[in-house]
Amino acid sequence: MDNSLKDDLFKAINGFKRKGHLKTWDIDMSPGEFFLLTHIKSTEEETGVNGVFVSELSEILKMSMPAVSQQLKSLDKKELIVRDVDKDDRRKITVSISEKGQKFLKCAQGHMDKIITNIILQVGEDDVREFIRIIMKMGKAYKDNLNAPKNERNDLI
Repeated sequence: MDNSLKDDLFKAINGFKRKGHLKTWDIDMSPGEFFLLTHIKSTEEETGVNGVFVSELSEILKMSMPAVSQQLKSLDKKELIVRDVDKDDRRKITVSISEKGQKFLKCAQGHMDKIITNIILQVGEDDVREFIRIIMKMGKAYKDNLNAPKNERNDLI
C-alpha cells in the first residue's frame, strides 16, 4: 500500500482536531472540558434528573476518576458546574450545570451552529452527506480493527 496515502489520511484526520482552546463568551476552555460539560447537559436532558454522578461520568466516558475530577475542578472554578455531595455517603458526588454553564452552552451551541451552517454552504450538501457516509464507514472499520482478536490484526506490518 502507498505510504503517502497513509500519511495523507493521517494528516487529514489530525486536521480535524481542535487546536488550542475554545474561546467563547469570555471563557477559556479545553476541548475535553467542553466535551465533559456537554455530556453532563445531555445526560441531564436524557434522564430528566438534575445532576450526574462523577463515577458515572468516568465510566461512560471511559476516563479515569482523577482525569474527570481534574476537569470538573476546572469547570467548578469557572462556575460552570455545581457539585453536590451526598449527606449519607460523601463518596457519592453529583455534578450539574450551573446557570452560568447553561448560558455558556447556549452561546457555544449558537456559535457552533453558525460554523456548521457555513461549512455546509461552502462545501455543499451533497459533499457533506458523502463525507458523513465515508467517515461513518471508516469509523466502523477502525472500531472493527481495534476490536479484532490479536491474531487477526496486522500489528507489525
